Amino acid sequence: MRPNVVEIRGLTKAYGGKVALKEVDLSIGPQEIVGLIGPNGAGKTTLIKLVCSLLRPTRGTVSVHGKDVTVDASYKTKLAYMAENAGYYETMSAFEYLNVFGRYHSVPDMRRKSIECLSEVGLLEHGDERIATFSKGMKQRLGIARCLLNDPELVLMDEPLTALDPRGKADVVGLIAALRDRGATVIISSHELRYMDDLCDRLCILKDGRLVEDGAPQALVRKAGFLHYELLLRRPLTREDDLRARFPEIVELSCANNLLRLKVNDAGGFEKRFLRFLLDNDIEFTLQSHQLDRIYSEHFKEAGR
Repeated sequence: MRPNVVEIRGLTKAYGGKVALKEVDLSIGPQEIVGLIGPNGAGKTTLIKLVCSLLRPTRGTVSVHGKDVTVDASYKTKLAYMAENAGYYETMSAFEYLNVFGRYHSVPDMRRKSIECLSEVGLLEHGDERIATFSKGMKQRLGIARCLLNDPELVLMDEPLTALDPRGKADVVGLIAALRDRGATVIISSHELRYMDDLCDRLCILKDGRLVEDGAPQALVRKAGFLHYELLLRRPLTREDDLRARFPEIVELSCANNLLRLKVNDAGGFEKRFLRFLLDNDIEFTLQSHQLDRIYSEHFKEAGR
C-alpha cells in the first residue's frame, strides 16, 4: 500500500481568542480528491492554508510525504495552490502570466510547457490575449493551467467553482478530475455540493472548526438513513402515475405547485428506476434538492445557516 500524501494530527488554529480549527485529524492518500464542505467560517480555507504552510498551526501537525510542512518546505516544489478569487496580472497575456510562475518553479523549456498546459485547459488559441479580456471561467481555467506547470503531486483549491455558470462549472470539474488522472492528490473546498458529490472520492464536513463527517459521498448518504428528493415537474402528476403503487420504497410523498417531495427507504436502485419511469412517461423534471444538500442542512439547521 502506498503511503498517505497528507497526514494531519490534532490540527488547531486560533486567531487571538477565536479558534478557527479544532483538533482535526485527517489522512489523505495518493490520487484522492477530497472535498471540504461547510458554511463560511467553518475552517475550510484555514485548513487549506495550513496544509500549504501559509499559516502556522497553534497546535498539531501537518505532514506531506512524511515531512512536517513547518520544518521542511521541499514539498512545495510539487505543490500547486489555487486561492479563492486569485488575482491575475490582467495586463499580461496568458503566455506571459504562465512564464512568471514558470520561472518561479524553474520550469525548463517554458514555451513548450506553456503550450502544453494551455492546450490541456482549452486556452491555447487565447494564449496571446490579455487576461483582462477573459471571462471568469477562462480565468479559472488559466489558474488550473498554472497549477499544471510544475507537474504537482498535491493540488489545493479554494472555491474554484465560485461565480461560474453551469457550463463553466462542468468544465472546471472535468479539469480537476484530470489532475487526479495525472497522478495528483487534490484537496478542494466548495459550496457546490452537487458537483462535489460526483467529483470527490471523499467528503469532509467542517462545522465550527471541527471535522464532523468524513467519508465517501454514498457512504454519507447511507449513514443519513432515508433518502430525500425534491423535483420540480413540468406537468402535474395524474392518477395513472400512481407513484406509491409503483415504488413501495416511497415512505412519504407530497406534491404542491408541481414540486414533488419524496422520502424514500431505499435498499438500492430506487433512483435509477424512478428517473427512468419519469423519462419513459414524458414527465419532464428538474432535480431541485440533492442528498448532500439534505445531509448538509441537517448539520447546520440548528444554527440557521
